[in-house]
Amino acid sequence: MQHPEIDSEGLAEIQAEIRYILSEVTRLAEESGLPLLASYGTLLGAVRDQALIPWDVDGDLWVPTRHYDALCAYLREHLPPTMQLLDPETDPDYEYLFGRVAPRGVDHKRIHVDLFPLSGAPKSRVGQRLYMVSVRLLFQAFLVKRMKLDEMLHYSSGKRLFARLSQGVLRLVPERLIVASYKRFVAFFDRPRASTMTNPCGSYGEREFWDARWFSRTTGGRLSGIKVSVPVGYDALLTYIYGDYMRPIDESSQRAELAHLTRYFVKPLKEQGWRPSHLDIPPAEQSRAN
Repeated sequence: MQHPEIDSEGLAEIQAEIRYILSEVTRLAEESGLPLLASYGTLLGAVRDQALIPWDVDGDLWVPTRHYDALCAYLREHLPPTMQLLDPETDPDYEYLFGRVAPRGVDHKRIHVDLFPLSGAPKSRVGQRLYMVSVRLLFQAFLVKRMKLDEMLHYSSGKRLFARLSQGVLRLVPERLIVASYKRFVAFFDRPRASTMTNPCGSYGEREFWDARWFSRTTGGRLSGIKVSVPVGYDALLTYIYGDYMRPIDESSQRAELAHLTRYFVKPLKEQGWRPSHLDIPPAEQSRAN
């Protein structure tokens, strides 16, 4: 029986759009010869379900830092006209330090595939903590500077006041200085023989630092018919991040997640009259996108 707070059809449309974006991004990465790996929930879905997780409405990919700018440039030039690549240096209204592919004409926070950097990191725990604090400060500073408080309706009055005060303090700091500092800091630790890897923009704390041997080579995976590259050490990696990743969350938690996604993703998209761009794919390309 369909739960009254869950719009299964709307969620399926969003997931089909995510699959379409993933299929185009992975195709273009292969065409360019630049590396791209499934990450986080997308990696978990490829390994456990060979499909997107039913309560996941975004895509996650890793791009090695030394290839990051080249891949973003290639995607910007070759993505279909229905898609856009957002990044902090060319899109003044985009608030994150990593790139993101999203449909045009849609709030990117509702539908997107994230391109997270995969970079070398310090080996020691002390070095990792200092690295994490430094990058998070730069990440949050950039986010706060570009944040539109009138759109943060879910913020409490205290959090809104703190953000407003932070914006006042950061007004004198140029955005380009934050971006340049972030890129130089990350590049400093991105050594070819680094024994530890990380996503500088990650949010898992100490679980965001991984054994480089897990990324020593890649193997093939499938996600709803889309070929994706996965790290050879995916089992150790997913266990380190999620624990028993082969066991899905319980049914009540799944329903709660789906209801949340219906309320905050499906309904706003329908209210703005969003039409999935994957519906306009030529018939010859349908199989690739699905």
